[in-house]
Amino acid sequence: AFVSTPAVRELLEVRERASGSGFLWDADRIAGRPGYATTDVPAATMLCGAWPEVFLGLWGDGIQIEINPYDSAGFKSGVIQARVLVSLDVAVLTPAAFCISTSIT
Repeated sequence: AFVSTPAVRELLEVRERASGSGFLWDADRIAGRPGYATTDVPAATMLCGAWPEVFLGLWGDGIQIEINPYDSAGFKSGVIQARVLVSLDVAVLTPAAFCISTSIT
């Protein structure tokens, strides 16, 4: 699957593969593979890889949700402050299964 930014998606949605043959990013697919856009990728960058090769291992307390019990102003307005903490490690079993392009224009 491919992962990139919303700006790269917009650029590739209007760029044709070849004249009259469709667009590079079409119906959330690139070259027949899933394409995802997120703001968590640096600008003008696209990642491509075999994502089943990535493993996330939770450790310690795993996922923690903490609520702020001391925010009286937020309570009065119906706002609850919370944060989520996740302790994990990331393992890429086959680094060669991934590639990155950093200058898509």
